[in-house]
Amino acid sequence: MMETLLIAGACIVTIFAGFYVHLRWSMRFIAEQMAMLDAKLAEALTSTIQNLPLGDIEPVNPVQMMIMQMIQDNMAKNPAKIVTRTPDGQFAAESSPESEQ
Repeated sequence: MMETLLIAGACIVTIFAGFYVHLRWSMRFIAEQMAMLDAKLAEALTSTIQNLPLGDIEPVNPVQMMIMQMIQDNMAKNPAKIVTRTPDGQFAAESSPESEQ
């Protein structure tokens, strides 16, 4: 009886030791692979940024700047309005004092 308990205990300890060693090995492998992935990503980003054609951007056309300024001025004069909706989801008619007259 005692020999059976010792053998069963040794088997259980061996199984858990195997799980522990496998877990440690797997964690070390994952950590190494993550470090390699981090290095490869950093290298890829660096090479991509260095190869961007940032010097080939043409300056903004004065006509484009004028149109942009006009749009910004109009946006400042007419701020966005909240449009109400009816319970069925349709847009409600705008009721302003000017339209009622």
